[in-house]
Amino acid sequence: MSDWTAWLDVHSGGGTAIVTTVYAIFTVLLWRATKPQATLTQRAFEASNRPYVSMFSQVDVGRGYDSVSFTVNIENVGHVPADVTKWQVSASLMDLDGRQEPVEQFEGRRVLETLLGACLFPGRETPASVEFRHPGIWHAPLPLRLLITLEYRGIPDRIYRTNVEVERTRNEVRQGTRAT
Repeated sequence: MSDWTAWLDVHSGGGTAIVTTVYAIFTVLLWRATKPQATLTQRAFEASNRPYVSMFSQVDVGRGYDSVSFTVNIENVGHVPADVTKWQVSASLMDLDGRQEPVEQFEGRRVLETLLGACLFPGRETPASVEFRHPGIWHAPLPLRLLITLEYRGIPDRIYRTNVEVERTRNEVRQGTRAT
């Protein structure tokens, strides 16, 4: 036996400990390097396998001087079904001082009962009509603000939300959508 092999034979426990320590260090470094990648992969998977609900509102032809109605087109543009957990609609007239005067919702209970607990399948559009009544609302010079909130969940039971804010004046209708 050579001197080198005799030395290894005598010190084999220490050599094994050194090699094991080096493996452990490399394993920790590898785990730290791959953990962000695993997190990104999980986020990408969740983002591609969740519902995305889009809403667009349009003002319908007025039924009279004291009412205004909106049709809200709701569409799941994601790849998985969305279970509706909350549907909330409110309207208010904005006065010149910036105060909001609530407007009574006339037609909407049926929409609430229809949507709450509903399943929105991908690629299908679901229209919902809401009507508000207030003296002279159709020709009111004050802006009418409509707020719509739709909460829904997907497969991992995470709650998502889409909000639409519509502002109608005598001359124009503006709307903005925010989804989380």
